[in-house]
Amino acid sequence: VRVDGKRVKAAHRLSAGEVIRIPPIDTEPRPATARPPKREVGAAREDRQFLESITLYRDDAVLVLNKPAGLPVQGGTGQKRNLDAMLRNLTRSGEPPRLVHRLDKDTSGVIAVGLTRQATAALAAAFRGRDVRKLYWAVVVGTPARRRGFIDLSLAKRGGPGGERVVIAEDMETGEKMADAQSARSRFAVIDHAANQVTWL
Repeated sequence: VRVDGKRVKAAHRLSAGEVIRIPPIDTEPRPATARPPKREVGAAREDRQFLESITLYRDDAVLVLNKPAGLPVQGGTGQKRNLDAMLRNLTRSGEPPRLVHRLDKDTSGVIAVGLTRQATAALAAAFRGRDVRKLYWAVVVGTPARRRGFIDLSLAKRGGPGGERVVIAEDMETGEKMADAQSARSRFAVIDHAANQVTWL
């Protein structure tokens, strides 16, 4: 605000005959600033550092991560921090990294990410064609009666506190299955055990 062409302090008292000039008000919405707030910059840096700490392999096309248990791969209800959102902080040349497959939130393990469209398509085709071998390790209480075999149980997805989970979908005694049960077969082998108390499968 100017009075008689000069800047004045807020305490200035107007006198009769003084001319007040108010600069034009910009009614057009301003474009979002290209610089994110400091908090977001810090969060992006933390996400990049975290991703670097769990990186097993990286080249120009593929990123392979060791996902820890407890970290969801994608967002959902009540999920503020997830791997997919973190990966956006690694966007190069306008091309964001793309997830090729999923792991459950409570499952730790290797997850492959495509850094280019071509790599993503090739990895997705390999998973679809079952050219990728999935191997899971587990430490369980007790020791199986056999050193190797198959587990044939139906599974289903169920919601609950903390998100969706996969559960056994058949009665172990009667064999009766839930309506939405899907058959699943897992091959297992004993790798080692400790005093028949715990077993590495």
